Amino acid sequence: MKKKIHLTVQYEVGKHVDNLKARFGEEQMRCVKRYEDLAGPLDEDVAPILEFRAAIDLRDRLKEKRGNIRARTAVMLKRDWLLKQFMQAKSINVLAKELDVPAGSLRWYVQKDPELKRVYQMMSNRRKYISRDTAVKIRKMLSEGYTHAVIIATLHVTPSQVEYQQSKRKAGLV
Repeated sequence: MKKKIHLTVQYEVGKHVDNLKARFGEEQMRCVKRYEDLAGPLDEDVAPILEFRAAIDLRDRLKEKRGNIRARTAVMLKRDWLLKQFMQAKSINVLAKELDVPAGSLRWYVQKDPELKRVYQMMSNRRKYISRDTAVKIRKMLSEGYTHAVIIATLHVTPSQVEYQQSKRKAGLV
């Protein structure tokens, strides 16, 4: 695996800026906004700095293309699939890896879609929230003698939710 080299090291920006300071003086360097105005774009010290700037711009454009645009497209095209995955309690980070998009970008577009946002929030807060109907179903299945594993698999709830409903039932709170 090839090791990534930082762009400032790759283009030796510091060395070229020092060369320009030595040739033109620090005072004149502070007065110009662009180095190419000082020595011209074909200068041996200015050209690598301009290449460095172009590489930074390209990297930023590619990062935006890889991240935001791909995440937006993934949300638009795979909306139903994402809903199913959220219902299975998969996290944004796991889904972002599956879709090969940044998790932050995926999270952003999920938050912009009202239905995806609602389902994602409901499922991410699943330990805190279950509907009354689900709680009643859990207690009914417990009273009928079903095991925790069967209840969890049937109702798609967490073990802690089943244990909590069992403790409420034993304490006579419901």
